[in-house]
Amino acid sequence: MNELFNSESSRHYISLLQENITRMAANCTSCKTWLITIVSALFALQLASDALKPYLWIALIPTFLFFLLDAYYLGQEKRFRDLEEDFVTKVKAGEDVTDILYTFKSQEVTKNCYLWKGMRSFSTWILYAAVVVAVIIICCVI
Repeated sequence: MNELFNSESSRHYISLLQENITRMAANCTSCKTWLITIVSALFALQLASDALKPYLWIALIPTFLFFLLDAYYLGQEKRFRDLEEDFVTKVKAGEDVTDILYTFKSQEVTKNCYLWKGMRSFSTWILYAAVVVAVIIICCVI
């Protein structure tokens, strides 16, 4: 077990998984940043012109799209964390893991399951729910 755990292949495989996890986390952050930027820009444009005020609700479209994209990235991050945890558990148990090295397949769970996990995550829905509530309140007030 110890020699497989310390092997260059195992460390490189875990490193690849960590790189994917880091990239997915950065993509989630980018989704949130772009959402705030786009919704703020839409508010600024629409509030500057009286003709555009009835169309303020259009800010819900990017909110919904970024919610789905953010949930997808968060689900993929969870998927890679599960792959890494499964790999480390098998190595610690002394199982032969040479057949799963450099293979990024989910064993049992479908990708849609991870999308739903991303949608149910507190870090995902709380921000998007707050943006939706803010859009609705601003639409009603203005």
